[in-house]
Parts: sequence; structure tokens; C-alpha cells
Amino acid sequence: MSATLRNKITTFQMLQAAGVPSPQTWVALRADDLAPLLREGPLVVKPYRGSGGEGVRVVWDAEELDNFSGEEEPMFAQRYHKPDGLDLKMYCIEGQVFGVQRVWPARTYEEKLGEPFTVPPELRDIALRCGEVFGIDLYGLDIIESLGRPYVVDVSSFPGFKGVPDAALRLADYIFWAAEHAAGEQPSLRRKVGT
Repeated sequence: MSATLRNKITTFQMLQAAGVPSPQTWVALRADDLAPLLREGPLVVKPYRGSGGEGVRVVWDAEELDNFSGEEEPMFAQRYHKPDGLDLKMYCIEGQVFGVQRVWPARTYEEKLGEPFTVPPELRDIALRCGEVFGIDLYGLDIIESLGRPYVVDVSSFPGFKGVPDAALRLADYIFWAAEHAAGEQPSLRRKVGT
């Protein structure tokens, strides 16, 4: 499933088919094909196999699309929704959902750590639905809220878990359990950190 999540085209087709709230999404072979969409507002253009926020740009007018000419891979674009506040990073470890809010793009280590927050039920449900769509229980997703509505804008199979309290211990516990499970052994009772 990790390979699927590296492909934003497939990822968002699956999310949208499952009814997960996400921005309108398009794929184009040429930058010019996106120009008519700008009449309805700005777009977020990102590499369809990108990660870590690299290459993500908000495009406001057709002239900016000239920066993308000559690219040989499909162009992935989503409708831009102005965030109400900070970006919301959701991290999931076997049904536990952790939230960290932070600025985007994060430039300093402190900004990358962000600030943990209590995840409200609506966002928890969205996060768990994303895991169900891909059949995984260790993953992360990015949500922005715009005009009070949440939008999933990215999903990754093994994020950095920055800002999650006791992240290293939680991940070690999960990985040990998953290794026992994969080896066909009876998994030992797990101590879930923080529960």
C-alpha cells in the first residue's frame, strides 16, 4: 500500500470514491490544460509522486503555469482552499489518532514539531476512514480547514510523527507487535503508551 500512497493520483481517486472530504482534483499532461481551471480560483499544483511538501506550489494565474512547462510527468492539481488557521497533521497508530497543528511550510525544527492538539471526533473519524480506505493502521494525513470544512490534502504511509508525544516509544511498540504478527507468532500483550 505504500506504493499506492506515493502516487497522489491513485490516492485521491480512492479517497474521493470512499467519500473522504478532499479538494477537487485534476490530472493534466500539460500545464496549459490547467489554465481554464484558474477562472474558478487558485490551484495547488504538486508532484504526483512527491512527498514532504517538496514542489508544492499555489498557482494564482495562468502565467505561473509557464514554470511547469517541459515537465514530462503528469501534473497533479487540487483546488486551493484558504486555510482558516494552521495545517493539521494527523498521525495514526493502530486506531490511536494524534493531532499536531503547525504552519506550512514549516521552516524551522520548532515549526516542524508544531503544537499537539486534542483531535475532535469529526477529524478522528476522517483520519480512521483514510486508514480503512487503504487497509493500513500506521499512517499520517494532512488536513486543512477552510470556512469550517475539513479537507484531506495528503496521506502518507510512514510519516515522521513529529510533535506526537512519546512518538519513538509508540512506534517501537507498534513495530515490535507488527513483527511478531507478521512472523505468525502469537503477539504478546502490548502496553499502549498513554493508555
